[in-house]
Amino acid sequence: MLRRFIAGVLFAVLSGLAQAAPPCVPAVYGTQVGNADYARTDAGWHAYFFCRGASGNVTAHVIACVHGSCLPIGTFVDKVTSMKRGQSPVDTVRAAWDAEFGNKCETAAGALKTVCDQAYAAARANFPTDTPPAPTPPPPPAEVWEIAPSTSGQRPSRKVVNGQLVTMASPVHLPVGTVCAAAVTPTFSTTAGTWMAVHSQTADLRWLCRKK
Repeated sequence: MLRRFIAGVLFAVLSGLAQAAPPCVPAVYGTQVGNADYARTDAGWHAYFFCRGASGNVTAHVIACVHGSCLPIGTFVDKVTSMKRGQSPVDTVRAAWDAEFGNKCETAAGALKTVCDQAYAAARANFPTDTPPAPTPPPPPAEVWEIAPSTSGQRPSRKVVNGQLVTMASPVHLPVGTVCAAAVTPTFSTTAGTWMAVHSQTADLRWLCRKK
């Protein structure tokens, strides 16, 4: 029972969620289906649980935190127990989730992504058998490159000539922050940085860009 309660309230100690509160939190509100569980790994803590919404569909929810960013178990149990004893416990828990709790697995990177991937794998392996499979981890966000900063607020172009990047007598100046076309080849690396094309500009021109 204690393990189910902890799995149900783990959301209260993990990183903030951008989306609305889930349709259930085990041992707190809503209709839970299947099993809720949590685990400690070398990278951090993660948990998963499953909810059945008003339409009957089942959704999986994963939460995760990296070691060093998770509250002690006693602290978060006390925190959620206090919420449950209030006048409007469901509204309190939902508001807390919306404001500060949950996870950032949809946009996670680095160590947090490692823990999130472990949570997704656990959810898929334990998804209720009479329902569709749990969602796969979202693809990593695409890298965005933009024209590098400059004190003048603009960057001049260089030209590709016979496969080489050369300076221009009359370059095309574009504003700093203009999005670069990272997929267009060739790109060029110099001591100053990476030179890339820009959409809507001549295909043989390149600008100094940096990853946003």
